[in-house]
Amino acid sequence: ASVYNFVPTLQGSVALAMDSSGNLYVGDSGLASGNESDIEEYVPCSIPTPTVTPTTTPTVTGTICTFAQAVTFGTTGTSLGQFEAPFDVAADSTGLIYVADALNRIEEWSALPSPSPLFSWNLTGSGTFHLAVDSKYLYVSSEGNSTIQIYNIPSGTPVTQFGGPGSGLGQFTTLWGIAVDGAGNIY
Repeated sequence: ASVYNFVPTLQGSVALAMDSSGNLYVGDSGLASGNESDIEEYVPCSIPTPTVTPTTTPTVTGTICTFAQAVTFGTTGTSLGQFEAPFDVAADSTGLIYVADALNRIEEWSALPSPSPLFSWNLTGSGTFHLAVDSKYLYVSSEGNSTIQIYNIPSGTPVTQFGGPGSGLGQFTTLWGIAVDGAGNIY
């Protein structure tokens, strides 16, 4: 088995995402220290395939892999390329990076080697936003109004919104995360 290790330089609450290349994105709000809000990207080391030794009790040998920080991007602020307390981060299969922040917006960024902001769009609702992404859509859960919003990617065009506060079918009480599987099922 392999063990992954990294030492982030975080100052506040965090959000995590991993892209299809194994790069790890960490959102740092900076709220705990009053420092900058930013996203840190860590690239993995190469990991040899573990060797299984056939014995009566199988054993697996592996490595400890330390992620190396590749780049930090974004600063605190309200303009494109800036964040106000990132709530969540997601990365799609093409390498685009999506960040939800406290200003009720999503920023879309290009990937390594030089992440740069492409555009942003405002979200409806309030509170904490969480992200999930598949090959066609960005899914956003809104804690403040208990809805799920779906956007086309990479354009950011709204597709639909559903849910609302309550305990009935299709209603939610305080959404604190979102996930989507390969078949498009939302959890």
